[in-house]
Amino acid sequence: MTLDRASTLFLALMLATLLAGCATGPRVHTYSAPNVDFADYRTFGFIEETGTDRGGLAPKITEFFKSASRRELTALGYRYDPESPDLLINFFVNAEQHEDIYLHANLQSMDDYYDYRYGMYSTWPVYTLKAESNNYETGTITIDVVDARLEQLIWEGRVEGRLTQRVVSNPRGIISDSVTEIFSKLPAARR
Repeated sequence: MTLDRASTLFLALMLATLLAGCATGPRVHTYSAPNVDFADYRTFGFIEETGTDRGGLAPKITEFFKSASRRELTALGYRYDPESPDLLINFFVNAEQHEDIYLHANLQSMDDYYDYRYGMYSTWPVYTLKAESNNYETGTITIDVVDARLEQLIWEGRVEGRLTQRVVSNPRGIISDSVTEIFSKLPAARR
């Protein structure tokens, strides 16, 4: 393989890796307890003190979660009952710092030092590595669905994604979108 072809292949692989990293959006993960039949549940309410309340977040954030959850659960056929719900809903928010380190190989010619050989043959290629780092913050929203009678977690949905300026400037919108994504995986109530 010639040097130009190797360089082109290396560049193509680096570009493909970079584009694949940019293409990823929020990831949704769910867990459902075994042997749970969601057809047995018809109503929902909220944990008295949600994880967002204990996390010291503004009460507005909790209201955004409650409003979006009410909308999505009602659309799934569940009925809101604050007095004696079958299911209790809880929310958690977490943010973590991350650092990605990328190494780039740069071809460095040794021709300047070995100019006296010019015309007879070329020198060997020398590669230097350059490190670049990318610091960013990821956010995780977790919604727990608890069997109120058993006081047992029966379903969990979690969405993860990069925190961007859009997220910080519009928490209501991102919370609404995330709750929709998470509850799209929850089984519907029996009608």
